[in-house]
Amino acid sequence: MNTDQEGDKRNSMTETADFSAQDGWLRGLVEQTLAGIYLIQDGHFRYVNQGFADIFGYASPAEIIDKPSVGELIAPEDRQKVADNIRRRADGEVTELRYTFVGLRRDGRRIHVEVHGRSMEFKGRPAVIGLLLDVTERKLAETASDEKLRALYELSPLGIALVDAQGHHVEFNDTFLQLLGYPAEVLQTLDFHSLIPERFADEVARLQTSLETTGRYGLIEMEYRNQNGRLIPVQVCGMRITGSDGQRYLWSIVEDISTRKQAEQALQDSLRFARQLIEAIPSPVFCKDRDGRYLGCNEAFERYIGKPRHEFIGKSVYDLSPKELADRYFAADKALFDEPGTQIYETVTEWADGTRHSVIVHKATFTRADGQIGGLVGVILDITERKRLESEMAAHIEQLSSLNRQLEEAQTQLLQAEKMSAVGQLAAGVAHEINNPVGFVNSNLGTLREYLTDLLQLIDAYENVIAACPPDHPAVRQACELKNRIDFQFISEDAPKLLQESRDGLDRVKRIVADLKDFSRVGESDWQTTDVHQCLDSTLNVVASELKYKATIIKAYGELPDIRCMSFQLNQVFMNLLVNAAHAIQDKGTITLRTGRTDDAVWIEVEDTGEGIPPENLKRIFEPFFTTKPIGKGTGLGLSVSYGIIQKHHGHIEAHSIPGKGSTFRIVLPIDPRQTSENETAL
Repeated sequence: MNTDQEGDKRNSMTETADFSAQDGWLRGLVEQTLAGIYLIQDGHFRYVNQGFADIFGYASPAEIIDKPSVGELIAPEDRQKVADNIRRRADGEVTELRYTFVGLRRDGRRIHVEVHGRSMEFKGRPAVIGLLLDVTERKLAETASDEKLRALYELSPLGIALVDAQGHHVEFNDTFLQLLGYPAEVLQTLDFHSLIPERFADEVARLQTSLETTGRYGLIEMEYRNQNGRLIPVQVCGMRITGSDGQRYLWSIVEDISTRKQAEQALQDSLRFARQLIEAIPSPVFCKDRDGRYLGCNEAFERYIGKPRHEFIGKSVYDLSPKELADRYFAADKALFDEPGTQIYETVTEWADGTRHSVIVHKATFTRADGQIGGLVGVILDITERKRLESEMAAHIEQLSSLNRQLEEAQTQLLQAEKMSAVGQLAAGVAHEINNPVGFVNSNLGTLREYLTDLLQLIDAYENVIAACPPDHPAVRQACELKNRIDFQFISEDAPKLLQESRDGLDRVKRIVADLKDFSRVGESDWQTTDVHQCLDSTLNVVASELKYKATIIKAYGELPDIRCMSFQLNQVFMNLLVNAAHAIQDKGTITLRTGRTDDAVWIEVEDTGEGIPPENLKRIFEPFFTTKPIGKGTGLGLSVSYGIIQKHHGHIEAHSIPGKGSTFRIVLPIDPRQTSENETAL
């Protein structure tokens, strides 16, 4: 039932009858309602219903009507408030009033009640009639909720402020107070707009518009000026509310985003530094996602690809390269995504200007905030210049190695030449020294032969005389006895033979001496026209002692013209080959010398039936100091020197060997090296 209607109804009944004399149905309704209904006059309850008695813990209305004063049912702190409100209505200051106060039950327990009363006349005098409700549970709930809200309000890390329609700060929490640094009493006097710099006028206007249209605003970034004048970056949001006094207020929530702004600034600075660093890198740098689309690059990559970045950012390699090349790039990227990490490889690429560059590509995957692979970053390192320098360095090293080899060969040849020169000088000296005694021995043998011839003739004459004398003559008998004793007949037949053999021996010595002189050729270092066969024969005579117990020499000479050469050096080559052939034969074998001609060159082969050369050693036999002979048996210089001599003659030497069967060395020499040199120069 509407309390205003109840009041009007009762007011209309005051002139006609006592309240207790109303109709039965109205009394029944009043008595049965759970709300407390009361009538106060002169500070006492003139009427209460059962609901009122129940609320205050009384058994019946009779225990309240005209007995306790109104103040006895009200908590001390609210007694004056209730008395004033009763008086104001009784005096006609207000017609009706609705408010809450704390009541006292009969057992002393405090309860929260809400009353809605209005003034009236009862028995011709002023009174107040009203409706009372027990709102204790609601108040407790509201109190608990208020405490929670108050805790959130006070403990919130965000600044919270209540601003009135004039922009003044009515209420605020400690966080807001600490944010601005003002004392509370000062902040209450400040205008909300005075805290915001003028450059944020647009944001403030947007805030006002949003409040007018939606009743709220947010999130807006701006700055507040604190007590020290320092500008603090904040993020604000809020809503408009209507207070219990009917006034409009603005609740604002303010977040200090200084740390975030500093982090954002640091991040921006870091990103700016990273971008500047990447742009400063002279090598092309690029970034792609997992689908091969370009996400970013530096200026060097723009020059590399020949396009500004806005033309290819967001595009894939298939938009920029031929399919075959794009397939290769995409496959390399996919391999990196399949096994995340780094990928480094060297390749040759063609740049936008058409030049080809040797490059090393470094690529690495990167992860997003969620831990997933977001794409890859790549750097193209141009190593063309390095490759060129490496090539030049390698060429210089090869040149130095070649010069070193030539120096070693020259030194080897010099040592060998000095050795051979010493041998030649020794041979020439020996030959010269032998020539003198051989000469006079040969001369003496000639004279001795003449003397022997004369003596034999004289003896023949004596024999004729003896034949003419008597046989028994003592002198004849003595001569015959002597003739028989010395076997004069044998002597006369053998003496000429001995002289002839001695002459043959001397002739042989003379030939050996001549061969020694021919082999050594001391002082003959110039190019000469020489018979190759004569060189071979003289060399065979010189090394005869090395060969006669090891091998049978087979000569298979062809028709050869004289060639232009340095015969002393060729003799050295032939001697090295013949001695090596003899050393390769264990017991007894064969050494075959073959010669022949092909066009403007001649060839010489030295074949032996020795042990042969293993394949792994065959390719190294011409290297200086390489030898398979035991220590002390070889220096490893013979074939190396021979190789150098043949090259000096513009020819070539090669070897073929079958292990266990023997080896063959073939020398090819131009008939006239001068023509070969001219042809090479012309080419």
